[in-house]
Amino acid sequence: MMRQRTVKCRGLLLQDGLPLGEAYWIAPYVGVSEEGISKHGTTTVTWFTEEGKIKRKTKVNSSQPGFVTAISRRHRNVVQGVNEVWRIALPARSGPSGYITSTPDSRVFVHEFHPKQGQIALDIYVHGKLANTVGPFWQYLAESVHLSDDGSAALIVWFGEVSSSV
Repeated sequence: MMRQRTVKCRGLLLQDGLPLGEAYWIAPYVGVSEEGISKHGTTTVTWFTEEGKIKRKTKVNSSQPGFVTAISRRHRNVVQGVNEVWRIALPARSGPSGYITSTPDSRVFVHEFHPKQGQIALDIYVHGKLANTVGPFWQYLAESVHLSDDGSAALIVWFGEVSSSV
């Protein structure tokens, strides 16, 4: 398996000689353009074919290596793979919000959540499908999941229930 390397090449978008935004690549054949003035603007991700034609395009709130995030009207958060074609509407969870991360090749996506105060659990998706839910465990300090490029995950947790004296 050939390892992908993400290189961000940034360019300035101009309109009438004035800066309007910037554009950069987040993966092979996947570009991001950020356009706007001041705090008002849009971020668009565009997937291209090898011939340079637009395959698909979507507006997003944020982009990360491996996934992009958008807020939809029906779902709280919707994430999409950058290097694989998948779309996940993250379930609404009670409790504090969690952390989301992905492998750079978009193969593995992890949604960390907190079922109760002090607890941590993970929804693990492979190729955009829920593969497993792990936990809940007692969270160790403020540690989050650590996801390796190969898809392996590490999570530091307390063994047993945490006492209030810790």
